[in-house]
Amino acid sequence: MRASGLGVAYKTAWAALKDGELKAGETLLVQAGSSGTGQAAIDIGRHLGANVYATASRSKHDRLRELGAEPLAYDDERMAELEAAVVFDPVLGDGLERSLAALAPGGRLVTCGALDTPMVSINMWTVVGKRLRIIGTGGGSVSPEQLDHLIELVATGALRGPVIDRELPLEQAAEAHRLIENRETFGKVVLKP
Repeated sequence: MRASGLGVAYKTAWAALKDGELKAGETLLVQAGSSGTGQAAIDIGRHLGANVYATASRSKHDRLRELGAEPLAYDDERMAELEAAVVFDPVLGDGLERSLAALAPGGRLVTCGALDTPMVSINMWTVVGKRLRIIGTGGGSVSPEQLDHLIELVATGALRGPVIDRELPLEQAAEAHRLIENRETFGKVVLKP
């Protein structure tokens, strides 16, 4: 069942952290850590040997700890002191400035989209002063060989693989959408025929 949730989230997170050149021992901040791509980024970041922090609502902090990330609230002031080498930010919007502030000099912000809004304002003095890089990426750049490697990492236990919140019969697809829209899940909802 875990393989059914591997595709998009893990391919996207893999591409982002590879494009962000994350290395063992570096600090990674994952914005929206309870999302599918956020959970995948935490899993892959841990596998690569990074020190992982992740943002989520307080009700999901214990679950983030179980995944191996140090949880932070979205507005946690400690973010500005992280000195992260890489920030994975699929949200952007108003939180972009916090993501940039969390980066160490020479840090890399990697984004695969904009869950909030793609129209953002940036204080370019932060980018220039810290010599930051902003990298757009996506799962489409992952080769079939890299996807096979991800599947192998999950099969051998090197990666945990996607978190399955629950399995529902296909007839309950509307309920699955309701749960997701109301943010009542932590992980994937799998529909079974």
